[in-house]
Amino acid sequence: MANRDSALVPDRIVPETRKTHYYPALDGVRTIAIVLVFLVHMLPEAAPFGWFGVYIFFVLSGFLITGILFDSRETEHRYKNFYARRALRIFPLYYGVLLVLTVAKWMTHGTAPPFFWLWFVYLQNYFWTATHGMALDFMVSGGGHSFAAIGHFWTLAIEEQFYLLWPPVVFLVRSRRRLMQVCVGLVVVRVLLTIYLQAHSPQVFQDGGMLYRTLPTQCDGFLVGGLLALWLRGRPSAKALAWAGPMAGAAIVLFNGLLTLLRFEPEWIGGGDVFSALSGFQNTIGITLLSLVSAMFLLAVTQPGSWAYRCCNLAPMRSLGRVSYGLYVYHLPLFVITGGRLLRLFGKHSEGTLTALHAVLTVTATVLVSYASFHLYEKRFLLLKNRFTSIRGTREKQVAAHPL
Repeated sequence: MANRDSALVPDRIVPETRKTHYYPALDGVRTIAIVLVFLVHMLPEAAPFGWFGVYIFFVLSGFLITGILFDSRETEHRYKNFYARRALRIFPLYYGVLLVLTVAKWMTHGTAPPFFWLWFVYLQNYFWTATHGMALDFMVSGGGHSFAAIGHFWTLAIEEQFYLLWPPVVFLVRSRRRLMQVCVGLVVVRVLLTIYLQAHSPQVFQDGGMLYRTLPTQCDGFLVGGLLALWLRGRPSAKALAWAGPMAGAAIVLFNGLLTLLRFEPEWIGGGDVFSALSGFQNTIGITLLSLVSAMFLLAVTQPGSWAYRCCNLAPMRSLGRVSYGLYVYHLPLFVITGGRLLRLFGKHSEGTLTALHAVLTVTATVLVSYASFHLYEKRFLLLKNRFTSIRGTREKQVAAHPL
């Protein structure tokens, strides 16, 4: 009976403590986010908006982490449990990849980006301009060929900084409503700060993406996701939840309509491409709007029967979502590796054909490597969560073992 219960995981688990909410369909949201990231890195001309996927990840992280923290605020060892779980989920793959790249650089007598050691302490995103951004976030072999890219790790740095700073806030602000007010207040401060910096900071910082890649200027996603988690814990009315699907659909249509309009009328926002992650519109209010739309979509996903739930609860969507961390970490290093091989083998083909072939090969390799990594490497650390955390109850342990 125990084996049967553990195998049949319901769509929504409320553990014996009735404090932890688990929505497996959210794994499908991860799949949507990673597909968008793949598109912007591999086919940027076709999907310049693909970087939206990063902010879907941010909103989802804020939603899950704030919920976990709020539900455990009265428990003993809450700091230990939270940080042990985060470390076992994040560190093995992250530091494993950095270690492999470091050894590969040493063995090939290659070079690394300036201040490469900052990646090991999750601070490289604050030195993006000083290191000239993505151009120097490639590991280069002794033969002068790039063999890996780690520039996308800036998002992992932001998430880790959030995980470090947010738990004390949630544990110290005891009132749910007061904590919601804190989320709203910080979002308003973030918008005002970026508007000021957009107008007064040196152009080199704006061109280098400093407003785009640092936590103080890009915390909206986490805060809006946290706001949604706290709102759900206030027992919203059934009518409000029933409208989640239609409202999410309307929000997505309106947001995309606004972006399309602004792309054809760029003078309305002072010029620039509205789909660019570095545009003034996106760095100020665009990110906030995107975070709100993403949160509405997450709400719809949590409601069985909605169109968003049916889409994200499909088995392939959930399966890919469970290995999304590996998909994200591995995709750019493999993109560089497969690109070098293709140029040597098929350099005579047209650029368009080569680009499509490169994308297909990279996605295939990334999916295979990510599944292998999860089952042969990462899962071994995930199974240690119950050993290093003080959790009681069979269902609660099942939730704790999930790769959140």
